[in-house]
Amino acid sequence: MLHAEEVIRGDHKDPANPFRFDCIHLNIPGQADYNPALPWVYKFRYSDSKIASDFFVYVDDVRTTGSSEEDCWVCSRAVASRYSYLGLQDASRKRRGPSQEAGPWAGSTVHTSNGRVTVTVTMDRWVKAKSMVRWLYDLVGPAPQPIPFKQLESHRGYLVYLSRTYPALVPYLKGIHLTLDSWRPHRDPSGWKIATSAALSQEGEGDQAVSLDSAPDVVWAVGQLHDDITALLALFTPAIPPLRPVRPSRTATAIYGFGDASGSGFGTTLLIDESIHYRHGQWSTSVSEESSNYRELNNLILGIEEGVTQGLLDDCEVFLFTDNSTAESAFHKGTSSSKTLFQLVLRLRLLQMHRGLFLKVIHVAGTRMQAQGTDDLSRGSLSSGVLRGGDMLFFVPLHLSCLDRSPSVRGWIQRWFQPDGYVVTFLDPLGWFTTGHQNGAYVWSPPPGAADVALEQLAVAIHKRPSTFHLVAIPRLMTASWRKLLGKICDFVFTVPLGVSFWPASHFEPLVIGLYFPLLPFSPWQLRHTRLLDGLAQQLSSLSGSSHYWGGDLLCQLLVHARQLAGMPPGVARDMLCGNR
Repeated sequence: MLHAEEVIRGDHKDPANPFRFDCIHLNIPGQADYNPALPWVYKFRYSDSKIASDFFVYVDDVRTTGSSEEDCWVCSRAVASRYSYLGLQDASRKRRGPSQEAGPWAGSTVHTSNGRVTVTVTMDRWVKAKSMVRWLYDLVGPAPQPIPFKQLESHRGYLVYLSRTYPALVPYLKGIHLTLDSWRPHRDPSGWKIATSAALSQEGEGDQAVSLDSAPDVVWAVGQLHDDITALLALFTPAIPPLRPVRPSRTATAIYGFGDASGSGFGTTLLIDESIHYRHGQWSTSVSEESSNYRELNNLILGIEEGVTQGLLDDCEVFLFTDNSTAESAFHKGTSSSKTLFQLVLRLRLLQMHRGLFLKVIHVAGTRMQAQGTDDLSRGSLSSGVLRGGDMLFFVPLHLSCLDRSPSVRGWIQRWFQPDGYVVTFLDPLGWFTTGHQNGAYVWSPPPGAADVALEQLAVAIHKRPSTFHLVAIPRLMTASWRKLLGKICDFVFTVPLGVSFWPASHFEPLVIGLYFPLLPFSPWQLRHTRLLDGLAQQLSSLSGSSHYWGGDLLCQLLVHARQLAGMPPGVARDMLCGNR
């Protein structure tokens, strides 16, 4: 199917091709001309200055897009005729006419009318979800009743599926999760996990782990379930499924902010209309006794709440940077195993839902926070970083690749390949969609803001041609959107520390490198999880950051061995992979 897509898309330079495009346009936060109303990555045509027509495949179902009704008809006809030419079935009776309010596809219904992109679900799905919530509310009402475990588990799965369209549901599913797990050991009466020390003490008293097969037939609602179901009832009040905006309107503005809570102090800076708005102070005794994770996330929320109260954040896309990775993780997951952090996440989601905010929480290094000035602000100092007139966008390099920030990274990578005569191609954004899908060896160096799109294309390229070699290099920013996918794709992922000659400490965050090696013609098929790579990981982790050609010799040897493996007898190759040679 993926190879058929290549045939259907044809030559992107051909003027007669309905899927033609001239460049890949990057519209990423941090750019001076960033437009929140446009996609972050899109194909663009110079001939009419429009987003190029395209088509997307979900399993075996195709959806075409275009800038006009006529473009959509032409693209649909091209897809159908070329599929037929390749001998693939295309049922014309299933085809839909072009519409800005098309029917359901891949679980959601997308609308592009009135100048906004929104998603919703069908009426049937909405009514079914409402009936599930009402059923559960009746069981946890004034006279609580036992809840059938299997039925609750099934309903949870449906609501989780619905939360892909409506992320605001995620925090209110916590009561269901806690109820379903309340029978497990090491849980308090509210269903929350008991702290490690208390759990170990329970184990010492003879408690044994419970098998997954021993789940009860019924469970009793935990305390939080009643409040969550009440909130879900309110969310499902509309008679018809609401439209959720995917992107801000054309009049929206992008706001960048940094928040830090150091010890007993806190501080937040926001760039709004080219002016710096800041707040700082000291925590009360009750808050200062909470964990650092709680203070960091609470500081971000207080900064947003104050901006909302002052009317500064209406119809805005807000990018908040923090040096606390737990705060970033809790926000993106929409929940937390910590009760106190969960309550903070809930406040943040309520702000998003009721004030129309488009909020992103991004983890950065503490040294970046210090250079930007918010770290000193939390200690009461108003004379550093952006507070002295520095450019806020300088500290938001989400649009810059590692090669943009440090051209010497290219030379470091090229030196790996010189001894073996390996030819490697460095891809630009256009290459992510074209050249990188062909046979060869390629380096992908997307900006952090576009890394998820580049990695999706890399996954498709590998699926079609698993005998290629790929290297990925991304600064460690916005990892919540791409780090997990990188680990699934690549055989070997490692981090280049700060301070090496080609990646100095002034870049604040380290450089993440991922390697994908061609499949082997014999078991174990992949280099992933072999002793060869595990041993290399230990060697790289022990290297000094001050090394001039950090890890280059080791990585060069790895590439040489990887190329030799395919031509070796299977037994010899396995010995090498196991570290016996």
